[in-house]
Amino acid sequence: MLIEYLYFLAVGLSFSFTLWAAWSDFRSLTIPNWISVGILLLFPLVIVTSPMAIQWYWSIAVFAAVLASGFLLFALKALGGGDVKLISVLSLWAGVDKVLPFLMATVLVGGVLVAIMFVNNVVRNKGKGGSYLISARETLSDKAPVPYGIAIAFGSFPIFYHYASLSGVFQSLFNLTGN
Repeated sequence: MLIEYLYFLAVGLSFSFTLWAAWSDFRSLTIPNWISVGILLLFPLVIVTSPMAIQWYWSIAVFAAVLASGFLLFALKALGGGDVKLISVLSLWAGVDKVLPFLMATVLVGGVLVAIMFVNNVVRNKGKGGSYLISARETLSDKAPVPYGIAIAFGSFPIFYHYASLSGVFQSLFNLTGN
């Protein structure tokens, strides 16, 4: 019984840290290092307490590949350092099976986030230039930073859903409601 609680605690804390990263990025455009380190340190606990075997060696390979790609994106100024660390450590949790859905969901949510921010900035800056077209041009040239931690957090939902379903939490919820 203790093992199941430790497992659920590790998954819940990691998910909470991921949501905190999104909130922090939204508020200050920074993701504190302790969040990524915490998620990283909770992964071994999940490995040893998981009700199913986790191919952790492949997860480490995925983590290394995403981290290397993230360094390149950071060097090109396409992603911030906190974003790279967060997406890398969540890729560790995703492993081979879940990394593509995670990355695709992150990119899709990121695109929606950029579109929302763009429209918001165009509408807000309309008064400066007098027209939406001028405001759109100015907004494009501003290159405002995007709190991509939000997209990464939303993209991680399939990962944490997978780990929560392994724990049987959804089965328990359905049994409580009588379904």
